[in-house]
Amino acid sequence: MQISSNDASFQMEIAGDYLGHSITVPSHLHTINISPKLPKTLTDYRGRIHISLVQNNQIKLKHHEDMWTSVALSRGTHIRVTMTANVSMPEARVPEYKTRAYHLFINQS
Repeated sequence: MQISSNDASFQMEIAGDYLGHSITVPSHLHTINISPKLPKTLTDYRGRIHISLVQNNQIKLKHHEDMWTSVALSRGTHIRVTMTANVSMPEARVPEYKTRAYHLFINQS
């Protein structure tokens, strides 16, 4: 997952190995941009994967292409990244979905 600021003063890359991450961003940042990165083996199946980001369990973040922009950061901001994949086999009669949620906790310095 790539995390950056609009003015390029902050950039960070987080591996998706863990379900929760805590990061500290500079206090002058009001918003951040988040770009989840899929493994190369899944890029061909991008149409079968749905990604949504929710800030503070209330606000669904809007995205443009593969980048989501947060709303104003506040003390103890929490962003939940949910990825749902359609893993059904072509011959399956009933669709099968797998979901994984990642939690990003953001503090300002």
